Amino acid sequence: MDTTKGNGARRPVEIGLVGCGTVASYGHLPAMAALEQFHIAAVCDIYEPTARATAAQYGCRAYTDYREMIGEAGLDAIVITTFEDTHAAILKAAAEAGIHIFCEKPVAVTLADAAAMVETAEAHDVVFNCNFSLRLGDAMTAMRVAITPKGEFSAISAASLIAAARTSARGTSTLASPILNASSPFTRRLV
Repeated sequence: MDTTKGNGARRPVEIGLVGCGTVASYGHLPAMAALEQFHIAAVCDIYEPTARATAAQYGCRAYTDYREMIGEAGLDAIVITTFEDTHAAILKAAAEAGIHIFCEKPVAVTLADAAAMVETAEAHDVVFNCNFSLRLGDAMTAMRVAITPKGEFSAISAASLIAAARTSARGTSTLASPILNASSPFTRRLV
């Protein structure tokens, strides 16, 4: 993806987002809007009023069909925040159009779908990344260390972690270790 202008300066990455629900509204869209490296060019949601309201909030185009957005919006990259059973089809359309992909977790419903998504991205020479942002955070690290001194997960197949939500100085939500902030409201997370 070449984001240089004719004068050698960098232009913002043109981003499209599919799925204007909670994860997009409270996470991805405000974060991208705050960074000059990104320009939110379009949003897509199957519920037209949500797509239009989100587009109005971010000053971009609204779509109800991701295929139309991919074909018309002039995107460099796409963020997928829909239900996981839709990820593979959206990724395939984006990759075939040469658009880079950032996908929310879980990446797919089956391991076979996930493998096919990786193969599709590689075949079209686009970057494909899945969001696993909490895996290396303070709360997860504290849990790993509490389970075993080396922080390794050996035979554990599932664990439950209670982490406090807090707002950082930049206004973005983060998860904190309950040890660090035990008085905050708690959110139950399945690991």
